[in-house]
Amino acid sequence: MTRNYIKGIILCITDGLHKSFTFAFRVKKVFMEDALLNELDNLFDGYLKEKKLRRTTERDAIFKLICSFSEHFDVNMLNERLEGDSFHVSKATLYATLELLTELGLIVRHLFPLPFAQYELRVFAETHLHRICLKCGAVSEDKGSKVLPTVNLAKLKMVRFTPAYSATYVYGICSKCTFCIKQAKAAEKAAETPPEQTLTTRKPRK
Repeated sequence: MTRNYIKGIILCITDGLHKSFTFAFRVKKVFMEDALLNELDNLFDGYLKEKKLRRTTERDAIFKLICSFSEHFDVNMLNERLEGDSFHVSKATLYATLELLTELGLIVRHLFPLPFAQYELRVFAETHLHRICLKCGAVSEDKGSKVLPTVNLAKLKMVRFTPAYSATYVYGICSKCTFCIKQAKAAEKAAETPPEQTLTTRKPRK
């Protein structure tokens, strides 16, 4: 066998294994998402029964839409999505359902310095850091951080307070604001520095 032929066989085997692993990962991910959705659905259903509330078509649509978000969302985003699907729900119903899900602990209401309250599924909120810029108020997520603090709520004893979940917020300056600050300082320094004086040499008279 030639070297190129052997190399071609190895590439085919490697590509096949990669596709197999990718397919297996996707199947596992879909299964986990379905299992998670069923668990959240059962919790929501049980909570409504406990509160003696009906599972209306509007509440069910809002709940399923919220479960489709893997990032932050607000009431306007929910309203736009529902209106886009030709499903009209009043803002009062949206806020009431968000309040129910917050009380149940399925979603988290973040304390971000933004015009509208930001929400997130609790299962996602506890897995990453939230970075908040002190200058512009921009909010971003750091899902790859390895320094996420772990708090054992079961062992956490607090006076007259029962902890339910935790979310981590890191305040600082974003890259855009850092760049603007550097630019402003450079411009200020340039304005304070006097311009260089050029000496003119006179030609001798003939």
